[in-house]
Amino acid sequence: MTFIFIRHLYEQSLVTIMELRVEDVMNKNVITIESDYSTKYAARVMSSLQISCLVVKSGNTVVGILTERDLVSRVVATGEESEKVLICDVMSQPVVIVRPNIPLEKAVLVMLTRHIKKLPVMAGKNKERLVGILSLTDVAKLHPTLYARMKELDQAMMSEPVSEEIDFYIR
Repeated sequence: MTFIFIRHLYEQSLVTIMELRVEDVMNKNVITIESDYSTKYAARVMSSLQISCLVVKSGNTVVGILTERDLVSRVVATGEESEKVLICDVMSQPVVIVRPNIPLEKAVLVMLTRHIKKLPVMAGKNKERLVGILSLTDVAKLHPTLYARMKELDQAMMSEPVSEEIDFYIR
């Protein structure tokens, strides 16, 4: 009897977690940077704020995302001088974005299928307003059950084709 009750609680918590939306989990404090700054400046910003990415803008438009991986693989590993390399030359683009109201599980699926760890969250009629950023770390902190579900989705992705339904956008 106890086992059935505990199993029911586990299943209920899984359902509750899977009903979360991106806006319930995303970080609303997004740090942005202009695309014409140097990668050295960007690295210093990331280091001082202890963050692993910056959303790159040109004016009011999101044009890319700069991650630690971009800096390491496209600047440091190639021996480039970071003060001479501009963010626009090494940022990841096009940037994959999601809407705040989509189910969290779908956002995680986008991240797993596209092999990315961070998703800018855009709102507005034309997805013009940056309202947050979602990372796999944010998702993993939620609950061990959700992390287990993420692993299941990742393994299932190896054997099944990706759905043609669009739940993310590329800028």
